[in-house]
Amino acid sequence: MKTFDTIIIGGGISGMTSALALTSLNKKVCIIEKEVNLGGNINNWSSLFPGEIKANQLALDLTNKILNTDIKVITSQEVLETAQTDNNGFFIKTTTGACFECQTVIVSTGYKLFDASKKEELGYTIYKPVITPIELEQMFKKSISYPFKEKTQQPNIAILHCVGSRDVQSSNLHCSKLCCMLAVKYAIKLKKEFPEAKITNFYIDLRLFGIGYEALYQEAQKEHQVSFIRGRISEVALNSDETLRIKAEDTLLGLPLKGNFDLLVLMTGIEGNGFPTTQLKQAINDAFPSKFLASKNPITEDNNYSTPGVFLAGSCKGQMTASEAISDGNSAALQTFYYLKQQSLKPINLHLNEA
Repeated sequence: MKTFDTIIIGGGISGMTSALALTSLNKKVCIIEKEVNLGGNINNWSSLFPGEIKANQLALDLTNKILNTDIKVITSQEVLETAQTDNNGFFIKTTTGACFECQTVIVSTGYKLFDASKKEELGYTIYKPVITPIELEQMFKKSISYPFKEKTQQPNIAILHCVGSRDVQSSNLHCSKLCCMLAVKYAIKLKKEFPEAKITNFYIDLRLFGIGYEALYQEAQKEHQVSFIRGRISEVALNSDETLRIKAEDTLLGLPLKGNFDLLVLMTGIEGNGFPTTQLKQAINDAFPSKFLASKNPITEDNNYSTPGVFLAGSCKGQMTASEAISDGNSAALQTFYYLKQQSLKPINLHLNEA
């Protein structure tokens, strides 16, 4: 059985960052990633704000750094079992039957997007012109085509915020933090690709928290004539010409709205993936039933799990930007290193026979 100082469950950008930091501190590290490639959710995006950094380049750079070290990388395998051993270490078994031991575990399982098909009234998976950010990103990458591209270069596009966020029915009471900024960025990118497009954002509240975010929102309105309506979409239907008939409400004016659109983008919220196995899962954050993992203390021990020797990195704890996830990966590595150092300094009790 192979033994490591640390096994990292999840090979996204926070997990890779943790691995690189720990190996630079001469720790023996293994990454277990369920997908074929490292990178996690970053592989779904085309570019990152600010700076329009290419997301695939970030994933590639981190992957190349990993491959140039002695970090053990295991892909296309999920963790099936995680249990504590008698020596305060951990036993890990994967779906292929591979078994490992380690002194510490970093959980870096990332996030998932809300399943928009649960909102049947919005028509996702029912009507082709209703898409989520995943499909839109593929359109930006030219992997798939816009559903209206053969019909018009002057599309009428709607972007709906907070799909599966701030929603009691979806059991997601939290704001997903990133969606408003993504929606503004998407509106500008679509406007640049289709200058004659009419783009309308339907929002609950605009929450633009980062440096440069408010400026981009102002740019969207002033330079690109993107419209923002405070309101919700209540009904989506398909017209005979395969455009969408959308009913909504302007909650500021108290007026009903309806119109025909060529595309509806559903800004799906972010949920946690939960703990990767059935063991050691007692600290899922019950206060917020969105499957994010709860740290031991969100103020002073945010990277520590309730089980000693288990640490949390990245957006498994909550919604984060890419830069925040990278910083949190470094933080988790440092806390893991401190723990390993403390374990090595513990006195050994020798039981000697009295003469």
